[in-house]
Amino acid sequence: MLSDVTILVPSFNRHRQLKRLLEYYKGLKTNILVGDSTLTAFPDAGKYKNLNYFHYPNYPYATKLALMYKKIKTKYVLFCADDDFVIPNSVKECVNFLDKNPDYVAAHGHYVFFEDKGKDKIPVYPFYLHAIDLDVKSNLPSERLYSILANYMQLLYAVTKTSVARKVFNQLEKNRKIQNDTLVELFQAIMISIEGKSKTLPSLYCAREVTPGSARTRIASLENIVTEPKYKKEYSYWLKVIIDYLMKKQKISKPNAEASIKAGVNNYLKGLLFTIPIINFHLYPLQIQRFIIKATFGYAKKIRDLLIAPKDYANLSKHAFSTPHAKKEFEKIKLYIKKYGEKSLLLFLVYRDVLK
Repeated sequence: MLSDVTILVPSFNRHRQLKRLLEYYKGLKTNILVGDSTLTAFPDAGKYKNLNYFHYPNYPYATKLALMYKKIKTKYVLFCADDDFVIPNSVKECVNFLDKNPDYVAAHGHYVFFEDKGKDKIPVYPFYLHAIDLDVKSNLPSERLYSILANYMQLLYAVTKTSVARKVFNQLEKNRKIQNDTLVELFQAIMISIEGKSKTLPSLYCAREVTPGSARTRIASLENIVTEPKYKKEYSYWLKVIIDYLMKKQKISKPNAEASIKAGVNNYLKGLLFTIPIINFHLYPLQIQRFIIKATFGYAKKIRDLLIAPKDYANLSKHAFSTPHAKKEFEKIKLYIKKYGEKSLLLFLVYRDVLK
């Protein structure tokens, strides 16, 4: 079943994490394709029999992805960041689900974030609690688009039909003016949703490292993109491409397609952006909240959670990480984190026999 999947791994300046991931997948009967934008090539590429390694020094992110997708020959593909661990058993469940439900084009499961603090300190945080059982199942592309943006959970990392993924990234290659990473990620989720249905399955699917200074901490978020003049041209072009695609797919008018994407974007931005158009004033509540949490070393968040439990916390008990199987799998992942952690290289000798 895993032989029907290609694991696509884009990498940039993270050879340590890339080696960690490849060791985790070593011996797995699946196809792994790495596209590495680091100036120097990954020196250990020849050690992995299931790896196809391509060196794209300093290639733009979107350009590299489009090139990588052209090389896929399997029925399904999944995108795995070099600091992630996408769990093989969950991938099998997704493939099984997609095989049995041909009107669905993508499936994934539950996510956790982890931090490598060294000295056996690896805290874990269940993530995407608001979308823990998200099923984007409408028969209308415009309604699926609205649903994925209203309850946003990225689809970039889901197991996806290769035929659909290829369409999406052909669009990115054709429309190279879309370069902003946030717009690329959203574009991919929206276009997949236009193409077909997607579902979140109740299994632990991915463990993702919280990496200080990673790209996701530096790129502009959508609330900035829609309000700051320097992004106006790219954002307008991004909207136009999606509107044109939706018009053709659903055979609807341009005003209806435009209304659908703008309604979805507005729903995505609820709680992230407050605007007073008359005086062109923009307030970013989530960014302010993050600043306060950081400035108080996390104590503001602890106090807030004690006084007002976030509504998504009710879904904690439904998160797959609470199951014994998921915890056992993460214990295995922890061995790789420790072995290849920046602060824990000496643990290699301790865990060498376990990892054989």
